[in-house]
Amino acid sequence: MDTTQIDYALISLLSRITRQTLSPRDAKPSVVFLTALLSLLIGVAMADGTVEATEKAKLKKLLGRLLPQGSPMKELARSIAKGIQREQVYQKSDDFQALIAPLSASERLLLLALGYEMAAVDGSANWVEISYLSLVGGWLRIGNPQQSVLAAVFAGQSEADSALKVQVEYLLRPE
Repeated sequence: MDTTQIDYALISLLSRITRQTLSPRDAKPSVVFLTALLSLLIGVAMADGTVEATEKAKLKKLLGRLLPQGSPMKELARSIAKGIQREQVYQKSDDFQALIAPLSASERLLLLALGYEMAAVDGSANWVEISYLSLVGGWLRIGNPQQSVLAAVFAGQSEADSALKVQVEYLLRPE
């Protein structure tokens, strides 16, 4: 994450989401990534207008994987999730782009991969979720070929370009 990209627009957005006056010191990389992730996942869940029980369970499970038991970030995550829903950050290109500006290419791809995972939680992603993920993929500046690989992988298809699969796998490896 490029912390030099944490600017006034991002601090202002985080302040609106949390309903707290934040400073640049408060915009830690973990908070920025968590907020971007929650925005994307909530956007996928809300895309078709109905948040299914399976989507709620998947969101909880993903957060459980990312945030250790007893982490103070869990309460912050709840607050952020409520703010994202209230502010509808997942629908606003400018807000979403302010959130993702400091993220690396790998972090952006990871966000989209987790979005596809969320969309496929009930067996397959519907066309509204796929359309939303395609839109967000553009906001994340992830090319159509990489998006196609993610869509194919999470749809259980094996015909994705193998060279692109290797590139996507490389970018998804933790640094």
